[in-house]
Amino acid sequence: MAERRYGRIRIHPHARKRMQRRKISRAQVERALQNPDRTYESWGKLAAESDTAAGNTVFVYYVETAPGEALVISVKRQRSRTSGERAPQEEGS
Repeated sequence: MAERRYGRIRIHPHARKRMQRRKISRAQVERALQNPDRTYESWGKLAAESDTAAGNTVFVYYVETAPGEALVISVKRQRSRTSGERAPQEEGS
């Protein structure tokens, strides 16, 4: 997917609630959008992932509302597995 840069990033009220509940800062959201580690489409929306220094991944789901403008719809954080946790098993294993 082509690299995107956004001059304006708006955050939907739903995403703000998710950010507050999941302790995700605006700076983390902006980093994911401006310098993502991975980007893809998900359920008709765009998605950007950013790995944090703590080893977590921040997911930002958004739409482009105009050239150079993004509207963040939702966010989530996935914690990295600790050494005591087992990786998911593949089918047939």
